[in-house]
Amino acid sequence: RELNNVIVGLESLFSNNITEKTKYYNVGEELAVEVEKVIPRHVLGQLVRRDDLSSDGSMTLSSDNLLSNTLLAHSPSPQLRKEVYLESNTAIPENLKVLDALIEQRHIHSTLLGYKSYAHRVLSDRMVENPQNVATFLNEMEKRSRGMFEKEMELMMKAKQYVEGDSQIQAWDVPFYSNFIKAQRQHQRSQEEGGDSDDSTQGYFTVENSINGMKALVSDLFGIDMKEVEIPIEERWDIDTTTNAQDQLAAGAGLRKFDFHHEHDGALGSMYFDLHPRDGKF
Repeated sequence: RELNNVIVGLESLFSNNITEKTKYYNVGEELAVEVEKVIPRHVLGQLVRRDDLSSDGSMTLSSDNLLSNTLLAHSPSPQLRKEVYLESNTAIPENLKVLDALIEQRHIHSTLLGYKSYAHRVLSDRMVENPQNVATFLNEMEKRSRGMFEKEMELMMKAKQYVEGDSQIQAWDVPFYSNFIKAQRQHQRSQEEGGDSDDSTQGYFTVENSINGMKALVSDLFGIDMKEVEIPIEERWDIDTTTNAQDQLAAGAGLRKFDFHHEHDGALGSMYFDLHPRDGKF
């Protein structure tokens, strides 16, 4: 039991470090300009939540996932993408020691219980049964996907050669050029179909169709009833409750609430959907 408590403590520490710690770092004036091409400075202030404007034109960024992923996916600057990638992936160096200790304690615990390794123990009651089956499955998937992977990499290399004059793909290039290729495909499809839309499938994925699909999914898989309910005024954040709340509701506020209920387990919880743009909303 004492060893198990140590493992649980290490697992909690590892997770808490990821969710609670944020790394802040500065980029120079040249990269700050590139950041503002993707995220306006007033919006950036909401993400970083500290003074991000320096007198020398530099800017403070953070390892926040939303900020990092947005810049990696949409910034055409390879220097900025590299900086963001390296900083966000080295945000919690103390977790390296936590992970080493966790691996060691899990192994000791598993061998004391008669298993060859932690992997053997955790897989023993699952469909794959053992690490050998996992390795076989992954190797087979790698063989099947190798051709598609090589095609995608070739497209990325051509795209980067076209944009930057360099075809070597780095880890920080993948999100940007994946989006680049996707946008090209959508534009080409739109041109071929003679439509104005960038996505010929978007008519199938309207808000209502998507919500109805979600209802069907949770019902079929889990036997859960997803039902839309009215939202009390005191629960709303999409309207100004101090002035003309009823007029705002009549005009069509965007917030929606769904309750989840199971026949045997009863009420499970609620989910709020805030899907549409409005003044003051990021």
